[in-house]
Amino acid sequence: MNKAISTERGAKASAHRAGWLLLALLLCGVWSAAAMAQGQSRDCTLTLAPLSFGNYDPLETTVPQDRATTMRVSCRNNTFVRIFYSTGSSGSFAQRTMRQGTSQLAYNFYFEPARVSILGDGTGGSFFLQGTVGQAGANITLYGRIPPGQDPSVGLHSDTIIVTMTF
Repeated sequence: MNKAISTERGAKASAHRAGWLLLALLLCGVWSAAAMAQGQSRDCTLTLAPLSFGNYDPLETTVPQDRATTMRVSCRNNTFVRIFYSTGSSGSFAQRTMRQGTSQLAYNFYFEPARVSILGDGTGGSFFLQGTVGQAGANITLYGRIPPGQDPSVGLHSDTIIVTMTF
């Protein structure tokens, strides 16, 4: 699902700087041999809509640019899951970056509207999600933020976060 379209128009095109966060997901299931031997199925699915920040304009952006997306998790039976998020291209949970060549645009990814707890794998001050999920599933809102005051090159900036779910 790496599809993004930047729409810049007329005289404002030089002032607008596109900042897009594209999310890719990788599902990784860790199966319990005991559960499989007992004939219990613990099939789980995770779907995640891409998070698009749209256009980032450093000339007009004096407050953080916030966006949200929804992740859906469901399991055939009540199953305990853990969901981990990679650092992306920056290699750091503290400050993720979208890139276009050498140009960088800082952002981060959170699990609450206050945008305090950074999603990650539990290291480097990051948090991961965990809980029991059944057939009814769970819709989880994930929140992104680009801090103001950046001056990246004009064009599409992107990053890929790998989402790993263990169950």
